[in-house]
Amino acid sequence: NCQATQPAIQTCKACGGSGEGVREITLRHDLHALSAMFQYAIRRNWARRNPVKEVEIPSDADAVRIHVVTRAEEIAYFAHAARRPNLHDVAKLILLQGMRPEEVMRLCPEDVDLERGTLRITKGKTKAARRALKLRAEVIEILARRVAAGTKWIFPGKNPDRPISKLNCPHNRTLEEAGVSFVLYDLRHTFATRAAEAGVPLATLAAILGHSNLRSITKYVHPSEADQFRAIDRLDTVPAVPEQVQPETRWTN
Repeated sequence: NCQATQPAIQTCKACGGSGEGVREITLRHDLHALSAMFQYAIRRNWARRNPVKEVEIPSDADAVRIHVVTRAEEIAYFAHAARRPNLHDVAKLILLQGMRPEEVMRLCPEDVDLERGTLRITKGKTKAARRALKLRAEVIEILARRVAAGTKWIFPGKNPDRPISKLNCPHNRTLEEAGVSFVLYDLRHTFATRAAEAGVPLATLAAILGHSNLRSITKYVHPSEADQFRAIDRLDTVPAVPEQVQPETRWTN
């Protein structure tokens, strides 16, 4: 019923605009989904109009989604996350290896090779998502401790036959205690940004993150203005290539 839906759409828009815990990108996605539903209903003669067209949908430019965690936020967050071992260790693997949260939580002991210092991600939506990663020193310590526990999963849930599937509640409590705000996935964005700023080639970074193309990587990389300025400064330190002398051309009859 379009008349019944219209107030709900307006209320949703008003809540989003007032900042009551609704992100612009969430609002935008929900409104687009509603619009698509009404377009389908109109084609099937279930509805006469699309009420979503009567509200302003936030643009991509206004939908700020990605947050790069600062060093200060990182320190505050992990200081409080230390009381929640699963959250602490999952968050560390995301931040230090650039893995997706679900990739971390579904790890099995057989995916980890501590002797070689690598792990293998065997499941993913694409071939690029199935990849091997070299482990950083802190991650090796975390995984060695967890592998030694002898459980079926690196991060077992309340039912040991299943891995943990979400950490929303402990994450939200930690954010409140630390006085910071970001989603768990932002730690992956932070890894990507720091790697790019450290000079990791984008093609290599895409492979590490499990992306099949460079287009996907751009939304994870957010160099600061200072980094961009330093990049231009570095260009001035590169020796200029001597201008090649063109051979004299002689014309003969």
